Amino acid sequence: MVDPMYFIKTFSPQHVEISTMSFTAVLLHFNTMAESKSDILEAGRKCSKCRGLIRHHIGPHGTKCDFEIQKEYRDQDVEVDVTNEILELKNLMERMMISNETFKQDVKTEMESMKHEILQIKSRSNDNNDIPSTFSVPSMSPKKVVPSAPAKSSIPVMTETKVSTEADESDTSMILDYPVPQKTIKAVKSGKFVNMIDLLPANLVNDYNENPDPIILTLDNGHLRQQHKRKVKTITSFNQWLSAWSIYECILIEQNPILYSSLIAYRTLIQEADKKFHWNAINLYDIKFRTKLAQSPSPKFDKMDITFYVTTLDATCVKNTIRCHRCSGDHKVSNCPFQTSSTMAQTSSSDTKQKADKDEVCNNYQFGNCKYGTNCYRMHKCNGCGTLNVPRSKCTKCPSLSTH
Repeated sequence: MVDPMYFIKTFSPQHVEISTMSFTAVLLHFNTMAESKSDILEAGRKCSKCRGLIRHHIGPHGTKCDFEIQKEYRDQDVEVDVTNEILELKNLMERMMISNETFKQDVKTEMESMKHEILQIKSRSNDNNDIPSTFSVPSMSPKKVVPSAPAKSSIPVMTETKVSTEADESDTSMILDYPVPQKTIKAVKSGKFVNMIDLLPANLVNDYNENPDPIILTLDNGHLRQQHKRKVKTITSFNQWLSAWSIYECILIEQNPILYSSLIAYRTLIQEADKKFHWNAINLYDIKFRTKLAQSPSPKFDKMDITFYVTTLDATCVKNTIRCHRCSGDHKVSNCPFQTSSTMAQTSSSDTKQKADKDEVCNNYQFGNCKYGTNCYRMHKCNGCGTLNVPRSKCTKCPSLSTH
């Protein structure tokens, strides 16, 4: 219960008007408010013995604390809340223990897998030590390097013996009765750019059969590779290109028969261009066009690249230049800006006629009957003595026409 004096001090008559009949009811009504304010005033002050608020104690220190008497003043709700918090804390600790065990198990499993992978890598490295590795860049030593096994990647020795074709036979396929390497076939089917020199029948036969020419050793990315000396180094005509293109076309049609019509269209384009332009420009256009197709996911041979065609096959590459017989220009006669030959002939004939008429004497002028006057093409003079601008009928030097 609240002290009445505290209530009177706190709620003075100048704030609240209280009658004597309702004093007890008002006192009971504000009992809860007083207790809550008491809690606020005593907040943070705890007993040193039971660590409880001092409002339930006789004194503020542990020596005056009566724990048994204090039990009846305890708030049951607070005790229940504390119990629930303890239970939640226990559950949280149990979950943490379970998750910790799971984490340990996962780490253990991961470590086992890593250990297994390390053992595999070690075993592979031991196996690789027994296998001869590919030759790197050779040192400048006079010693002769001999391969340990007749592998394909070994360095060939410069001897006079014939080149073994056992590996070559297994790496080639017969297309149009010509041995084509599998490496070249894979490059064509995968859409990569392939130089037509590699598909020339002369070079294919030369690489497959006995090669009298010496073998060339080339350095490619730190590895020595053998390379036969090409019999044909450049394509100089449409017939050579067509022989290589036929093999190229068969490889593509074998993989995708739908490309037949587009390949025929491209071959026709090259054939028609060969009639008009020099082959060097046509070969350059073919290389540019197929290089661009190699970068495209869906190549289309039947679509002309107008930019390449105009810039590569220009007027300087014309094989048989059309000369206009009228002006000697590089255009047809029908497109000549000058007048036609018939017009020129008519003009020349009219000029000749005018020149011829000027030498003749106007017969109508002799009698004064010429209606053209000074615009007449014939000469106005006396046809007897030749006096100018005097008709014969009026000429005094010549006898009159009437006398005859």
